[in-house]
Order: sequence, then structure tokens, then C-alpha cells
Amino acid sequence: MSKSRTIIVAIFYFFFIFVFIPSSIAAEKKDLHFVIKLDSKLWLKKYLDSLGKEMEQTAKLYKTTDQKAYWESEVKKSFSKLLRSKGYYAHTIDVEIPNEPDNSIIFNIIAGQRYKISALSIVFTDTSNKNVNVLKIDKIGIKIGDYAIAKNVLDAEKKILEYLENKNCILSLSVTHEAEIDHVNHEVKIKFLIEAGPSTKLEKVEFIGLKTIKAEYVRKLVKLLDGQCIRRTIIAESRGFLQKSGLFSSTTPIIPEYVNKDGLVPIGFNLTERKARSLKAGIGYETEIGLGATIGWEHRNFFGSGEEVKTNILGNPKEQIFELGYTKPFFKRDDQTLRLGAKFENKKLKTFESKEGSVSGYLERELSQEWSGGVGTKFSHAVVKKFEKSAASKQRYSLVSTPLYITHDTRDNILDSKKGHIFELETAPYFYMDSKERPFFKTQISASTYFTAKSELQPVLALRGATGTIRGTKSPIPETERFYVGGNNSLRGYAYQFASSLDSSNRPVGGRSFVETTIELRLKMNDSIGVVGFLDSGFAYSSLTPQLRKRLLQGAGLGVRYLTNFGPLRFDVGFPLKRRKFVDKSYQLYFGIGQSF
Repeated sequence: MSKSRTIIVAIFYFFFIFVFIPSSIAAEKKDLHFVIKLDSKLWLKKYLDSLGKEMEQTAKLYKTTDQKAYWESEVKKSFSKLLRSKGYYAHTIDVEIPNEPDNSIIFNIIAGQRYKISALSIVFTDTSNKNVNVLKIDKIGIKIGDYAIAKNVLDAEKKILEYLENKNCILSLSVTHEAEIDHVNHEVKIKFLIEAGPSTKLEKVEFIGLKTIKAEYVRKLVKLLDGQCIRRTIIAESRGFLQKSGLFSSTTPIIPEYVNKDGLVPIGFNLTERKARSLKAGIGYETEIGLGATIGWEHRNFFGSGEEVKTNILGNPKEQIFELGYTKPFFKRDDQTLRLGAKFENKKLKTFESKEGSVSGYLERELSQEWSGGVGTKFSHAVVKKFEKSAASKQRYSLVSTPLYITHDTRDNILDSKKGHIFELETAPYFYMDSKERPFFKTQISASTYFTAKSELQPVLALRGATGTIRGTKSPIPETERFYVGGNNSLRGYAYQFASSLDSSNRPVGGRSFVETTIELRLKMNDSIGVVGFLDSGFAYSSLTPQLRKRLLQGAGLGVRYLTNFGPLRFDVGFPLKRRKFVDKSYQLYFGIGQSF
């Protein structure tokens, strides 16, 4: 094993030992430890042990000074609450603290007899609207004779609330429950209480505070129609649409307490508009590319109906890009968006230099809250200067493509996702406008998913995979449309575009197919600092499909995140695990804004 690879392995061993074997397992002598003695109910002891471990970690985390009082009071209360939630209302808990140096606290628990539900009822409060459709008692998910388990009762309460919400037009609504405990017969009577407001429908929707934004556009945003059923969840959902638009800093609903004589109610929103214009800037760094910067300007309400205009300029020693985009929401129909764009690129890479301009137009449709899809047309013209051995040649390409794409996105945060996933599929035929070459088809699929665990370090496991292929012609694919792998958001540890087949001068030639995978473990050390360990793999192949057995490069490394309100600042160092002589450097450095994916 090479010296550099030995160092990399040592770093990874240190990192994962630090993560998975924290020093906190070695308890200080002064910390008390719990022991639970329970009468024969082993399944219940599992829950008590789990809760006890959480309370033990809390004591260590916050350096509880009076350990004895904490265990005798707070932990005992928590155990008692857990037992009641499982239906054990007649339990007893005795606490025993032996003398040091044992440092253990013993909970002698007698769970007693488990209580059952003896009666179930759904009633209205005295002030409730009683003219509503209510779920039948045999449909709530619990029945007489069941054990009185708190979670099941709360689930039934939620089920009643959801049914009332979905089957009625009610201005206000709440569902609670009362439990009458019979300690003699070890039984519980459950009564669900409904407090329903007046039945009503929407008279009209009004907006206060609009200055530059047209009311017709805001009415489409809230998705409220005159005469429709009014529910509290619909009003909350409408408010969410206003906030998601990014046009308002405040969106306060105005809901009357009473309906008019016709059973109608006007709903209002008191709105405060945000500034529509903003500037943004950022910097990035890669070892092979150098320092880069980006600056952008956007207007989120260009014509008064949420039209968005964006410009963005990116520059580094190898690439200079200018982008202009226009977005028109509610184009022709309320679930459709028009996107127009223009892009100009100048690239100076080791394999080729190119100047390319493109214009595009897309119609994007919202298929559901999480699914969206679109179709469009793109025209591009590129002048490419290729370097082959000691000679250089220049070619021109004019292409028209008609992309079709679909996206499923459930992420909680675009810049720093902790849960959810995103799936993207795009395919497009490309037609030559200035030659008789056969068209080719380019398809790409990518997916990312995120898992968060409850722990002191708030670990997030992030996984990403992507692949693609170009089919339809045996002729060479234009350099600007080939797949390339390697670099900051691709395969860290390898230079930009260098995880692919190389020519005789060790320059990347790109490919007709590619594959990329990434595994990241993200840890939050405190409110400002996070650390990341990652393992990337991938390659761009000249074949139509990835040849995973022939060649697949891996890169691994560590990163630091400085956490800010707008997103994390990212610094990564990546090491190539399959370093090629005279091609790959021993490491690559990366800096940017936001997580790598």
C-alpha cells in the first residue's frame, strides 16, 4: 500500500472511531447509573430501559449537579408517565440508592394490573355546533375491552378530527378527550369532546397591504374560490402558498368569529410585501480550476404578477458563464409555469475550448404537491476547438433538442437537506441543424435521499446516485454534450472532468455514459460547525452503458461546514483512492456554499 493511501486509511479510521465510539461511553465516577427491577413484564422493561438511557444521557449532557435528586424526582416521574401511557395506572415505583462506590440507582417497579377501556363516547360541548357529520364510534380505531394505551387514544382523537375536517365546512374545530379512571375495577372510560364552530362557506377573499403585487395574482396563489367550503386546514394551506411565493414578509389571516345570515364568511389576509429586487454573490474554489466567483440579480415581481427575472454571472480561470432567465407563473392555466432562458458560455479546458450560446423555452406543470414535470425546446450553437496531439481543429455545432423531464421532491431544505428525497429524470433527442448526422438521445437519472438520527451530534446520512447514456448514433458526440465526471459536485479527489477515459496526452475525452455515487455522513458539532466524511465513486465511459467492472474510480475525504442562516459554507479535501500516475494529484481542495448535494 502506498504511503499516501496509508495516510488516507488512517484518517478514516480516526474519523469513524471518533464518530461511533464517543468518549461519553466512559462515564465519570460521580455519575449515577440506573437499574430497573420489574415484575416479569419483559416487553415493558424494554421501554423503561430505553427511556432510562435517554435520561442518563441528559444528566451527563447538562452536567446535573444533584444526581440523587434528579433520579429520584425527574426520572421517577418520567417512568410513571410511561407506565400510565401503557395502561398501568396502579403501578408503584420505589427508589433505592446504594452507598458508593456502586454509583447505581435501583428502581423497584411493580406495574400492577393493566387497565382496559370500559366505555367510549363522542359528545359535543355545550357551545358546539351540533349539526355536523361525525365519525361513528366503531370506526375510530379503538373499542371497549382494549387496553387503555395513550397513543391509541390520541390516534383515535386525531382520526375523529380529520374526519370532521374532511366531511364538514366548519370555521373552527377542536377535539379533546377526558379519561375517567376506575381504580376498583381497573377500567377507564374515554369521552371525546367536539367543539365545532359554525358551518360556513367562503363569501369572498380579500387582501390588505398590497402595493406592487396584483390582487388577481394573489387570489390564484391562495387557491380560494368564492362559495367553496371553508376549513381551518384550507386557510393554513393558503397561508403556506403565500409564504412559499417569497413575495411577502408577513401573511396574517383575518378570520371573522361569526358568519353572516346567508352562512357565508369573508376571509382576509393582512400582507406585507418583501422587496422584490435582490443581489447575491458567492465564491468557490477547486484545486484544478482555481478561485471562482458568481454574482446575480433577480426581480421576483417584474410585471406585478410574480414574474421572475434572473441574471447570473459566473467566472473562474476555466469557465465564464452568463445566464438570463424569465419565469411566468400561472401561464395559460393555474398549474403551469413558463420558463424562458438564454445562456452564454466560454470554456478553456485541457481537452477543448468552446464558445456556446443557447436559448430555451419550457412549460412546467405541477402534477401534485411533490411531483412536477415539463417539456421544452432548446437551440444551441457552439464553436469547439479540439486539441489532438500537437494539432488543433475547430468545429461548429448547431443543435435543437426537445427535453422532457419529471421531478419528485420532498426535501426539507434545498441547501442543507436533513430528510426527504429528490428524484429527477430528463431525456431529450438532439437534432443537428447544420449537418446530416443522425440525431442522438441523451438521458440522465439522479436521486438523493437523506436520513437523520436522534443523537447529540444530529447525524445525517446522505446518499446520492446518478447515471446517464447517449444513444442513437455511432458518430462522435459534440464535446459540449458528452458526459464528464470529476470535481466539486461530482467525484471529489479527482480533477474537474478527469474521471473518464483519457487520450494519449492524458486529457479527458468524456463519454456516452456515466455513473456517480456519493455517501456522506454529516455531523453537527455545535450551532456553528459541522463535519462531514464522504466516499464518492464514478466514471464517464465511452460505451453506451457504464462498465462498472472495468473501471470505477473512488475518492474519499473529510469536510468542514460553517453553518449560517442562509446555508452552510463548505470546505472539503478529497483524496483519490485509485490514483493514476502522472494524472491525479494526491488531493484536491474544494470550497463553496451549500452541501455538495
